[in-house]
Formats: sequence, structure tokens, C-alpha cells
Amino acid sequence: NINATGDITFDGEDSDGIPSGVASQVNSSAEGNAAGVTIRTNNLTLRAGGRVSASTLGQGNAGAVNINATGDITFDGETSRGISSTATSGVASNAEGDAGGITISATNLILANGRVVASTSGQGETENSGNINLRIADTIVLRDESLISAEALNNSANGGNIDIDAGFVVAFPNQNNDIIANAAQGAGGNINISTNSIFGIEERSSIPANETNDIDASSEFGLDGTIAINQLDV
Repeated sequence: NINATGDITFDGEDSDGIPSGVASQVNSSAEGNAAGVTIRTNNLTLRAGGRVSASTLGQGNAGAVNINATGDITFDGETSRGISSTATSGVASNAEGDAGGITISATNLILANGRVVASTSGQGETENSGNINLRIADTIVLRDESLISAEALNNSANGGNIDIDAGFVVAFPNQNNDIIANAAQGAGGNINISTNSIFGIEERSSIPANETNDIDASSEFGLDGTIAINQLDV
């Protein structure tokens, strides 16, 4: 739990390419649950691969990530090895467990090659992606291949749900910015967006090579999720 009356910045990487950040993690040889990360601050900046993470690489559930900022939250750039600035609650490919959720509240959320990911690639039978809840008073900005994902990448898991409540959602065109809650054989998650207006992104299949901005809740072999966009556009 981190409480700051001012601002928090995670910036840079060490000589091995490991980015700055805060993490609650179950390692690959361990058994147990990650406890999660909670941050309260004015402005939060994750730069050059900075990350906030609650994840499992072993046997156990990933914890939840909760970020509450009275000002802005910015995800900006990647490390020298191409690791994007990220908030994540995930289950790695050789792990067993459920992903925790991610809840973010702020005035503005800016993703510039940034990622908000609650996903599972685990190998067990009960793994599910976590849910993502974004409560943004003003604007969500997506650019430079940014991603909001509650995706299930193993065979049996279901995609998580994504619930977005924002004044505006703006995606820079033709930059492969996606909002996805996909699944392989499980059910796709549900995506609900309530906003005054949404610009530059629309419902369609998310294919990395297409360079378009997509909202996708499909399943390759299971039931597709639903997408509901409630616009209060005047």
C-alpha cells in the first residue's frame, strides 16, 4: 500500500533491463497468492517500462491492482527491450491460478504505448482473467499501440469484463490501440463503455497486423462476449 500526498513516478530500468515499479508476485517455484498493490496519489507516471504489477508465475492467484489518483495517470513508453509501461494482474503461461482485477480512478488516463492488462495464460482448468474497471472523470487517451486487455489466452479460461466510465475516450487513428476481452475456448468477456463521446476506435476483430483501433470481446471457439457503448453525445 502506497499513499502519497504528492506525485509518484516509476521511471527507467537497471543494467539487466528490469524496469522500475512496484510488484506483488508469486515466483515460478512458489505456491501462494499474491496480495495485490494499492496506490493513492495525486499524479502517477509510469515511464520507460515502469510498472505496477500483481501476478503469479507459480501456483496461486494473482492479486488485484487498485490505483486512485486525484489528478492524472500516465503510461509512457517502453524499456530498451520493448517492455511497455504497464499496470497488470496476470497469470503466466506456466502458472496456475486466477488473475486479479484492476481498478483505476483518475481525472485523466493517458496511455502512450501503455498497457492495462488483467489476463491469464495459465495451464490449469479454472483460470480466469480478472476484470478491469476504469473510472475516469475527464478523458482516456490511447496512442502508440496502447492496450486495455482482460484476455484469456489458455484453452479453458473465460475473458474478463471491462467496465469503462469516462468523460471521453480518444484513440489516435491507425495506431493499433485496442480494448479487448477475448478468449480462446472459453467465453469472451463483456465490455461496457459509458462516455460522452468516443473517437477513433470501434467494434471489430482485433488483429495485431491491422493497425486499426479495435474493441473486441470475441471467442475463437466459445461464446462471444457482449459490447455495449452508451454515448451521451450531443
